[in-house]
Amino acid sequence: MASLGNDAALPPPGTEPNFLSPENQMVQNVALHTVCLVLITVFVAMRLYTRIHIIKTALGADDYCCLFSYCLSVAFSGLVLKSYTLGIGRHMWDVPGPWLPFALKFYTIAAQVFMLLSGFVKLAILFSYRHFLSPATKTRYLVNYGIALICCFHTGLYFASLFACRPIAAIWDMKIGGQCFHLSIIPYASGVSSCVMDLYVLLLPLPVVWSLNLSFTWKLRILAVFNLGLLACITSIIRLVMSVRIQRHGDLTWVLSKIALWALIEVDLGILCACLMLLPAFLSQVIPESTRSLFRRFCSVVPGPSSRRSLDLSLTFTDRGHKNWTHCKHDASCLDQAQCSNNRIIRHQSFSINSIRTPQDGTSSSSITGKTSIGDYHVKTTSQAKTFDIP
Repeated sequence: MASLGNDAALPPPGTEPNFLSPENQMVQNVALHTVCLVLITVFVAMRLYTRIHIIKTALGADDYCCLFSYCLSVAFSGLVLKSYTLGIGRHMWDVPGPWLPFALKFYTIAAQVFMLLSGFVKLAILFSYRHFLSPATKTRYLVNYGIALICCFHTGLYFASLFACRPIAAIWDMKIGGQCFHLSIIPYASGVSSCVMDLYVLLLPLPVVWSLNLSFTWKLRILAVFNLGLLACITSIIRLVMSVRIQRHGDLTWVLSKIALWALIEVDLGILCACLMLLPAFLSQVIPESTRSLFRRFCSVVPGPSSRRSLDLSLTFTDRGHKNWTHCKHDASCLDQAQCSNNRIIRHQSFSINSIRTPQDGTSSSSITGKTSIGDYHVKTTSQAKTFDIP
């Protein structure tokens, strides 16, 4: 990679170096970095706003990993864009020789940042999985195993690449000399491990999602969120192929630009996956109920026969804190917010009600089918209940 004359490499036969207006990938790469930066900024802000102001819980490990991933992604983009101004993205024979060490220096630092970034993105997703899994499930143990594996592997890979040469500057400046290990092994190890771990993270929640008591359509909609994870797996495979290609391709600065492009897409898709898990809670507060009802009506969002339906009921309360069913039209979501006369709130867990009816004798009763949970009460099969005590 040392300079040969004024250019960084000899051009192919019949090609003249062009230092003034060379073919360059900089414009499209700057555009892609800008779009990705805007997207992840919006989604990370949405995630933090939802956690703090809507769910109103303290930030967890997944939130901190996601936030740190965002900061690393910004740093990665800044370093790569700086390397573009020094020759990365040009053909190597169009790069002035004195520029090359500086271009490779910024690119090498960006590669170090990427190794940390890739690990924290996977950790953000795995820690998010922990919120949806009970402590005793087998999948939760697999999540913990994945967290430990990612921490160990990415830490080892980071330090192995950092100290691959002595002195470290010999990585980007071949004129310095020094002693280097097999530098070609590190891109292979990074690419293969990223592909394997991306598949692991992608496939881990699928059995849990498939076992949920939801309609087939709703399961497909949930799994569609993980399609972004599938795209991240594909981009990591492409990055691995590009890393293999660079070993036998003399145009180093041109190929490095393409690797950085696919690396950016890979990690930013992972950040979006981590943020999308809180998108439903955000939309439930931002979008008015009337708009959501209209959307459900025309897009058939309500999942099958066990969905939350519009119920023919109203709520009245006695001094003892009993709840009776009478005739009026409400949505099932009102049960979450209904209050007693003493301002106590009904404790409501997820349940399914197929119909509510009022007998002709004037007494209030409810027909509840399937496994039902209201407060601390659980009803199985079909039962008639005149009142439910409010705990």
